[in-house]
Amino acid sequence: MRGTRLRALAPMAGLYFIISLAAVSISANLAICPGVAVVAAGADEIPFNFIAYGDTLSVTMPSGVSPLLEDIIDLYLTHDPELIIQLGDLAFLGGTWDQLMEFNATMTAVWDSGVPFYSAPGNHESAIGDWRQDYSFTNYTQYVHYEDVAAACGGTELYYSFDYGDVHFIILNTEDSWVDDVFQCSTEQMTWLQGDIANVEDDTFLVVAFHRPLYSVREARPDRWAQAETIRDEFHGLFLQHDVDLVLNGHDHHYYRSLRDGIYYVVSGGGGAPPAGVDKDAPAWQDGDIGFTEFHFCDVQVNSSHVTLDVHLLNGTTADSFTIPRPDTATGIPMELLVLGIGGAAVVVIVAVVILRRR
Repeated sequence: MRGTRLRALAPMAGLYFIISLAAVSISANLAICPGVAVVAAGADEIPFNFIAYGDTLSVTMPSGVSPLLEDIIDLYLTHDPELIIQLGDLAFLGGTWDQLMEFNATMTAVWDSGVPFYSAPGNHESAIGDWRQDYSFTNYTQYVHYEDVAAACGGTELYYSFDYGDVHFIILNTEDSWVDDVFQCSTEQMTWLQGDIANVEDDTFLVVAFHRPLYSVREARPDRWAQAETIRDEFHGLFLQHDVDLVLNGHDHHYYRSLRDGIYYVVSGGGGAPPAGVDKDAPAWQDGDIGFTEFHFCDVQVNSSHVTLDVHLLNGTTADSFTIPRPDTATGIPMELLVLGIGGAAVVVIVAVVILRRR
């Protein structure tokens, strides 16, 4: 429903409300994951910030959720986010109700805060034990309760989109349609994505989030490098065509940031899962990339002139920070470039240059 912009609202203890142009409905959400409420938007709400991170699983059975997750939550809530984006792999057996309930209990502080929580399905959301997979994501979709958000944008609970402020968020599913380690986005998801992304207005900051990365530098995993290339073949050209600003992924249990054709690609898989090394000799690594293995989360601050992403470690330090300038909607020139008139002459003063955007 691109004719009416939507923004997220904080869920209300066990109930959420959907308001549309046609009707009003109220749905109980079983007092589990609060889901996400949406309402026809009024004025844009900027500045605002959101938290992004992925991979909160544990490999130390019987627990399926990292014991560090509560510490990570306590720290990121001090940043007063208005949204939380989880990049997949909630629990080791995230396709089972028991481990989803373990994750749910660990997230109590988030539910109590009322901050809307969005997630993308990861490969562990289909895992149900003994190397068996449920690719219908039966328990995951019943848990997250995104059916109303999906209905508003024409997507599903596994891929959907929404607006907050002047940012358009697209959440994708990279767990469908794998054939012999080659990702082939399903026709249904690709058709939806092409339609959704084509309707994003030029002055809207565009964020795409999903689990598996387009660029992988995970140490000792050449299979991951090759898989990432097949995802890149499906998505990068489309992202470039429609001026995507920021892509957020998980899957590799570390932090990795790279700039490709004007698009920032960030892997934030440091949400508590066992760390994985960064291989700077991997084919995807290029000069200027940043990578490290520490546990972390991303705090993304959205302003009218720029968007800044800060990466915070569990000791409170900032391990990486970068800024994406936003173009003036009237001129298409980044707002960091100011033109001053002095004595009838035009003088261009470069206040700060981070990167010239494509728009």
